[in-house]
Amino acid sequence: MQASPPFRYRLLRRVAVDADRVVFLGEQLGVANFSRRVAVKVFQAEFAAVEQLLDLIRSQVHLNCALHHGSIVGLSDSGIHKGSPYLVFDYVDGPDLEAIFKRRGEAKVPVEATLRIVAQLADALHYTHTSGADGGRNPEPVHGGISPSRVLVEVSGAVRVTGFGSPLKDLAYSSPEQLRGDPLDGRSDLFSLGGLLYECLTGVQPFRQSTPHRTVDAILGHSCESPCAHRHDLSPSLGQLVLSCLEKSPESRPHNLDELRKQLLSHLGFEASWMRRRALSDFLAETFPERTPGFLKDSQPTPTPPSWDHLVHRLSPRVVPLPQSLDDQTFSSIGLVNNPCAAGPRISQRPEPDETGDPLAVTGGAGNA
Repeated sequence: MQASPPFRYRLLRRVAVDADRVVFLGEQLGVANFSRRVAVKVFQAEFAAVEQLLDLIRSQVHLNCALHHGSIVGLSDSGIHKGSPYLVFDYVDGPDLEAIFKRRGEAKVPVEATLRIVAQLADALHYTHTSGADGGRNPEPVHGGISPSRVLVEVSGAVRVTGFGSPLKDLAYSSPEQLRGDPLDGRSDLFSLGGLLYECLTGVQPFRQSTPHRTVDAILGHSCESPCAHRHDLSPSLGQLVLSCLEKSPESRPHNLDELRKQLLSHLGFEASWMRRRALSDFLAETFPERTPGFLKDSQPTPTPPSWDHLVHRLSPRVVPLPQSLDDQTFSSIGLVNNPCAAGPRISQRPEPDETGDPLAVTGGAGNA
């Protein structure tokens, strides 16, 4: 039986913390002084000890390995190191929409920037729906968890989406059919993207209420008012397009996300060229005037307002320095192994690795490539 491959990453700092995983900004190391920045998602050790939890990670690996699109954050590696599973994704030099919304406050996102952001997302999601990336198990593989924290805007103006195969993070962006437990197709993601489009244009999430129960009721039964009521510089046709994305019945929405993308670009007119990303990079410079290239700076980050040092996958105040190499300490000392806050039973049994020595290996299908 072969040994597990070596862990080839230096973890630089922690940038996001969830109940069962931590995301680090890291460097991939190689021969001839090769290095590149990556995002390393490290899971609790229970995911390696319980087969059902390990299957959740395998499904993420399987789906993400089959997706190759310029607006999708790519998966480059996976494995288990010192008992904790990890996934390695592309490094994205820019904030997510959640951070952008927080920084802008009551200032709405410009119409042109909004249309360019959502059009790129629509292109990526339409590619996913028509890619057969889940091995044909569903006619249209869906994201199922679109939310502002999973949409990143690079300094260059490129837009990237992440979170494929991950659990739902924000109930307010769920589609009605998703809440009912109905079979899903690409129009479910279209509804979620419509909620994101509405919020970018108006600064208001169309269905969020004071409690999860009321939020579900609003998604299932309440109509939202036209975005033109919140913003007077929107054309009636654009306002109607946004509302059509939020129709309760999938049949009443645009046919697919490629149709939505084309309609969004039509509102940009002659300036709709994909090569013209300056509008988004200028928008970021206006929103984060203190930014410097990259997230690693020699000086300490400014506590308020939040600097770009805090932004990789989402705005996080819990950024702490780490040793230069994991060889200097075990994962347990950074709170990933035997975490008393983790839910579920403590199970010490480890799954048997496959013939490659990696228990995360995906057998069969596109994920085996």
